[in-house]
Amino acid sequence: MDLSQINEKLKEIIKIQLKDQNKKVEDLIHDIKSEINITSSEISKDLINDLDLLDLYNKSLQDGDLFDNPEKAFRAITIIGNIDSELDIINAELTPLLQLNTPKYQVISGFINKIKKLKNWISKTSNHLWQFLSQMMNLNGWSISGNHSSNILGYSNGVSLQLNFGS
Repeated sequence: MDLSQINEKLKEIIKIQLKDQNKKVEDLIHDIKSEINITSSEISKDLINDLDLLDLYNKSLQDGDLFDNPEKAFRAITIIGNIDSELDIINAELTPLLQLNTPKYQVISGFINKIKKLKNWISKTSNHLWQFLSQMMNLNGWSISGNHSSNILGYSNGVSLQLNFGS
């Protein structure tokens, strides 16, 4: 397999993973919002705000083609990191509710397990995106230039270094 075939295979895998991840996050948000009636209004408000933020991050991954350039691929990795962090926050908000012996103990426990599985899925997707990004960032060539002078490097008026990346 040559590099272009590897990149195409990575693209296929990442597209499938992102589609599945998107659906899993949407389902989790929907399920938590529809199933949990938390008695503390402050926790409920924070949880709803964090679920809304998670939804915004998730939807932002659907904008455009992530494979156009390294900047878009890196942006996707950053957003996936934000989703992962937001899941940590939501998990931290749900965990204390397990200690309240609430009637929804099993439901909350199920959500915490879903978050754990989703975080594992996100980790795999992020790793594949890093692999893809590293393929896009191969150094294809470089050049250095400047004006001759008597300084220690032999250049004056600055030095120019150009690095060319690509797949």
